[in-house]
Amino acid sequence: MKRTLLMTLLIATILSVQAQKVWTLDECIDYALEHNLDIRKSQLAQQQAEYQYKASKSAWLPTLNANAGEYFGFGQSPSYTGVYVSDNSSSSSFGANLSLPLFQGLNLYNTTKANALNLQASEKDYDAAKLNLKVSVMGFYMQVLYGK
Repeated sequence: MKRTLLMTLLIATILSVQAQKVWTLDECIDYALEHNLDIRKSQLAQQQAEYQYKASKSAWLPTLNANAGEYFGFGQSPSYTGVYVSDNSSSSSFGANLSLPLFQGLNLYNTTKANALNLQASEKDYDAAKLNLKVSVMGFYMQVLYGK
């Protein structure tokens, strides 16, 4: 019984070792780029810088606000003669507000310029992180090949 169990385990181990996939360098790099947390963080930082840049560009646009209101009053109120009379009233109100930034001490211009530079820096950081990861994976891959 022990001998059959041992032979079965030995055959299963041999078959599983033979079934392992051989990874190429490109597959290793692609897998690392897809699953590395530092790459994901740098990608999120790049997206955040892009959103900030778009928001600073949209700060130059005018803003328009509009509102409408309606009031209804029902009930009785005393008249000038002292007799209570039914009094129903209604009123409507409408409003619109348009604002356009004309000049804020070059604040919008400088903010937009700074956010554009931050976007370029985050893109370079993302590219550098990808390059560092590729070099690291290549080094580990070469160590494995050298070990074989």
